[in-house]
Amino acid sequence: MKQVLGGLTARDAEDMYAAIRLAQPGGLGTTAEMDVAGSAPQDLLEAMRAAADRDMVARQYAEGFAHVLRSVAPWIAEGCAAGWSLTEAVIHTQLRLLAAYPTV
Repeated sequence: MKQVLGGLTARDAEDMYAAIRLAQPGGLGTTAEMDVAGSAPQDLLEAMRAAADRDMVARQYAEGFAHVLRSVAPWIAEGCAAGWSLTEAVIHTQLRLLAAYPTV
């Protein structure tokens, strides 16, 4: 994962910022540095680290998706092993995430 994230380019940052603007997510607010309404930085990981304290997706990039790999993937696997459909396992995992991180 670190190799993939380490290989991100300035073009990747531009594409990510464009995708975020296209999605128009609510609750982003504004920030003085690396705001998605402005120009993308050269280093996407730098932008993700800057937003990690207020955005769970940014935190995943900043931490090499450690939380996804250590918690989320196992929770989905547990649900599937319990006989749930993948959809049910994903929904249950999302509920666990919302319970664990209600304000992020």
